[in-house]
Amino acid sequence: MSGTIKKTLALMTVALIVIIVIIVILASRDTVIKAPEELGETVITEKATEEPTEAPQEVETTTEPTSVDLPNEKVVRFYIGGGGVMEQITSYSSVWTPDEDIAIFEAINSEEQTIYYDDYYTLHESYWNAVDTQTQYKIGYELRFTVNGEEKVYTIREPRDISGNPDLFMGDAALDEVTGYMGVWVYNDIGQTGTYIHLTQEDMADGVLMTSIKLRPTPQSDQISNFRLKVFSYSSDEEFNSAGQYIGTHGYEIPVINEG
Repeated sequence: MSGTIKKTLALMTVALIVIIVIIVILASRDTVIKAPEELGETVITEKATEEPTEAPQEVETTTEPTSVDLPNEKVVRFYIGGGGVMEQITSYSSVWTPDEDIAIFEAINSEEQTIYYDDYYTLHESYWNAVDTQTQYKIGYELRFTVNGEEKVYTIREPRDISGNPDLFMGDAALDEVTGYMGVWVYNDIGQTGTYIHLTQEDMADGVLMTSIKLRPTPQSDQISNFRLKVFSYSSDEEFNSAGQYIGTHGYEIPVINEG
């Protein structure tokens, strides 16, 4: 009897285990993992913030003119001479000797090849005033040369453009230490009598013209090559670029050559 009971209990235990397993399996089939949206939950989704795109700004570029062609009624040319005759020159060659002038270049309002005159003191004035104009013109110069492969440009509109530049010398060559690459002096040859000296900045009143320019070598002039000298008459600041260089179309340029 006891053996039969034990067997029955064992069978019941097995059956109970089977029932439990079946219940677990059935319960697992009904369990569904749902997305939060299906459960009615509010889902907060983060969106990357897009920075506003700025329209590219247009950069205004200003192109500086390389030349300005203004009317000019008093075109000047270079002349050299004396004794009643002036010859227009297209170049000038000489041996540059220390303590001696290279030359004095006369800026005359003329295009004649040869000018004959009786009185030097009235020469410049007679030609300058030959053309009556309401426009006030001035005379300027440009020195351009190369030193150790570097081109140097010097625009002279007033005497201070010489005296204020350490590369140029405008002092008393007999008393002062001569420095710079070139000695430069400018003169007003209008309304003069007898002996007169070069212009200084204090002399530059209205109507004063730099009608001639003198060059003299300095101890450093042997470093110069490709020397060019230009003269121009002008009536407006528009004829100069932002660097102060002449960009008008009425300049007259010659090479000044050292034959030494």
